[in-house]
Amino acid sequence: MQLAHAHTQYFPSNWSCIVEDDQIIVHCEDKVGIAQHFFPMSLLKRHIQLPQCSPIVSARVPATRIVTKPFCFPDFPEDKPCPFFTHTWYPESAHFVRQWWPTLPSVPRLSCTVFLLAEHNNEGHPVNFIIAQHYFDVPVSGGKMVTLGQYQRQRQTELQADGVLPAQNGVAINGNADNTQHASADEPEAFATPPDRDPKADEGKPIGKMWFVSDTFEAVCSVEEDEVNEDGEMVPGKCRPLVAIDFGHATWIEHIPQSDGTKVKRLRFVSFPPVVMDQNGVMRAKKGEEGTFGLEDETEGRVKTLPIPDELDIDKVETINLDQSQGAILLSVEGGKVFILCYD
Repeated sequence: MQLAHAHTQYFPSNWSCIVEDDQIIVHCEDKVGIAQHFFPMSLLKRHIQLPQCSPIVSARVPATRIVTKPFCFPDFPEDKPCPFFTHTWYPESAHFVRQWWPTLPSVPRLSCTVFLLAEHNNEGHPVNFIIAQHYFDVPVSGGKMVTLGQYQRQRQTELQADGVLPAQNGVAINGNADNTQHASADEPEAFATPPDRDPKADEGKPIGKMWFVSDTFEAVCSVEEDEVNEDGEMVPGKCRPLVAIDFGHATWIEHIPQSDGTKVKRLRFVSFPPVVMDQNGVMRAKKGEEGTFGLEDETEGRVKTLPIPDELDIDKVETINLDQSQGAILLSVEGGKVFILCYD
């Protein structure tokens, strides 16, 4: 499969593969928006070659269509950092999660992306975190269909504006010219027109709208052991934040500074705005109810501190997981013991 190289090589992006309706959809996200690349199975099967001994690249097949949509970013308060457009903040991780409950055939399934954005110190270690989240569907509602050439030019323009020099006279891959045979973009399915859809059906959908937790927090991290690489050099162990993600939810353990200079830990949880189908079958953000926040109007998730049992020593937690379907948080501690905490 061939993605726009300006996206995959020069622009830090997060991506995921989705199989749906006999297509492989490569869902890509960068700091400005969403791009979905569609590859019909019937097209890919034409270029299958069985390798003799090792994997080979038989052809670079262009997507039959590319659908893009920019993110809708919130207005950050003046006293809060805006991590979306500053070079000091960088995606520590991105999690793509599909909703776990079944839907009717006529109701499109939703997915969500949760970003853990980190501010790093001079040594390159993450020190502050912010969580952001948005929903998306396939094809992305309200998206614009573009050709591969249009998409590459769009991305190169963004890269130039961001101070990154794109390749000239063709695209370089890993510093080398791309000499692989390319499949024709004139094949029957190439740039096929997507099914007709009423544009009004996309109005009000919370697709690509970024929700966030603006208060920065210092996540507790589990540091892996140092390793020796292939060159015999010692490589410092990775710093892994104790953060868990599920559809529309996130939980983590964070440090809280005390007045005496020490730090304590606490378990935190946030639910991002859910979505519902209205009486006309249109997907919208769910309205706030008494005791909750107005989900249609506000863009920030409300964070809660969760109680933990006395027998759980939070200082010894090594891993954290979240199971939304069971309303449970799973914490493993030193010694191999696992705590399953259920909340309403």
